[in-house]
Formats: sequence, C-alpha cells, structure tokens
Amino acid sequence: MIENGSICLLLSNKIREVDFSFNELGHFYPISEVAFKFEKSLRRINLEGNDIGFDGHSTLLRKHPSLTALRVSGNRFSFGMGENYGMFENDHELELLYLNGCKLKTIPRQELAGLVNMKYMDFSLNQLSDFDVNVTTMDQLSFINLSYNRSEILPEHVASYLDHLPAVTNITVDLTSNPLLCQCNISHHSSSCAGFDIRL
Repeated sequence: MIENGSICLLLSNKIREVDFSFNELGHFYPISEVAFKFEKSLRRINLEGNDIGFDGHSTLLRKHPSLTALRVSGNRFSFGMGENYGMFENDHELELLYLNGCKLKTIPRQELAGLVNMKYMDFSLNQLSDFDVNVTTMDQLSFINLSYNRSEILPEHVASYLDHLPAVTNITVDLTSNPLLCQCNISHHSSSCAGFDIRL
C-alpha cells in the first residue's frame, strides 16, 4: 500500500525475519524512503541493495527497537545532525549492523551510543575519513569493519577505549585498504590488549 508517499509493507505479527534484498524498492516510486510497518516480533531485516534513501528523519529504526540485526548495505544512507535527528533509540536491541557500501561520509559521534548490545558493525566500502563514533557503551562489541574507507589515523577516543578494555576482551578492527599515515598508535594499542586484533 502507499501511505504519505511511501511504500508501506504490512507484515504478520508472527514473522521474525524478512529479506527484501536486491529488489530495487527505492525505484518503484519517486520517494526518498520505503516505509515499513512491522510487528514487535520482527528481529532481523535485510534491505540490502535497494537504493533506498535513508536520512536522519528515518523512522524505521526508531519504531522498531526490538530489531537485533539490520542489513541496509548498498542503499543511500546519511545521518542527520542536531537533536531532532537520530535513527536509534537508546534502548535499541541491535546486535548486528551492516552499513557497508552506503556512501557514508560521516557518522555523528553519539548516533550509535545507545546500541549497548552491539556485537558486529560493518562500515566498509564507504567514504569515512574519521570514525568518530562513541563505542564506549558497547561492552559486547567484537568486530568493527572499517575496511576500504578513507581513514588516515585511529581516532583518539577509539584508541583510549581500547586502552581500557579488559585483557580478556576479544575485539577485531579491520582497517584494510585505508590510507593510514602512521601505524604507530595502532601497533601500541594492539599489543596492549591480548584479545585485540587489527587488520591492515
């Protein structure tokens, strides 16, 4: 159905996972976003490769805090700035987030801070020159994929976070194919945490 200029997909309240990947949903109508109305039972959504335009006003994530896995790779994705923006609620249950290949240039530092259950984040194949994301609240985080971006250094706040990780923490940061100017601080933090692995 069409509602307020968007495609609305109404799903049964028994569905826990949906896969709409590579269906060109963003091409059906001259819209900036495909709207989805899901019941609270839904846990995993795959919207990869649809050329959907997501921006800071997107309500998909704010209305569905029960999601544990979200794949929006290969869409047009941008974060807004200011207090009236923000796609993620503080009590969001997301554990897996795929934003690879979304032409991202920046991510507001506090945008993802509420994702306290996050385990895996994929920001590869974007245009990020800085990863200024607050990850200090993500105690379960085990993998950050930043490969094929434009980062030149490991951000200080991320480096500081790594310094304070317990020795038993296992976390991997993939920085493959970034134009890193110096790997000195990366090597230091890698050696200071037994479970910390950096891929260059």
